[in-house]
Amino acid sequence: MTAAGRPALYSIPVHRAFADALVAGLIARHGDGALGLAQGLVLLPSNRALGAVQAAFVRAGGKGLLMPRLAVIGDADLDESVALALDAIDDEVEPIPPAIDALRRRLLLSELIERHTPPGEAPITGAAAFQLAEGLARVIDQLQYEEVAASALVDLDLGAFADHWRASLDRLRLLVDHWPAVLARTGAIDRADRRNRLLDRVTAAWRAAPPAR
Repeated sequence: MTAAGRPALYSIPVHRAFADALVAGLIARHGDGALGLAQGLVLLPSNRALGAVQAAFVRAGGKGLLMPRLAVIGDADLDESVALALDAIDDEVEPIPPAIDALRRRLLLSELIERHTPPGEAPITGAAAFQLAEGLARVIDQLQYEEVAASALVDLDLGAFADHWRASLDRLRLLVDHWPAVLARTGAIDRADRRNRLLDRVTAAWRAAPPAR
């Protein structure tokens, strides 16, 4: 932070290797002492960027150093590092519910698929339902990642699109009509929802008290 309390902004020339330049700058400014870097948090846009920055720290580490926490906040894969890095922001007074286990969510979605068959469609059971549940789970995460309500998707007017598109849309109605109640009974929330809440909380915290370094 600057003396006036405003964020200190830095740029990296386009001809420089971004990850190596970023790491060199972090070490130069915050590498003082054994825990200088380890006290920091670096937010990255993708898993590819995470790998590049980790490799850059290894190259620049020399005899070894403690890296800052690295969290991916912009990747559609919703890397778990964001939860690990930001869980410290969670408030004991108003804690954010835990994320539902991925396997448990898939099993619950499989049960919904088996119990609810769109009119005119053949039932989907067993391994096929389990496979389809994985796709629905990805849809849930992507919608919440983009902060789009599932109802906006199922209310689409497909017009003259093929019947199989309509059948797919009917399957997605499970996410609006049944999944919220099933999820609520578990006491957990979707992992993308938890990620968004953590990011909202850290945003509010940093606005109230910007990071000192």
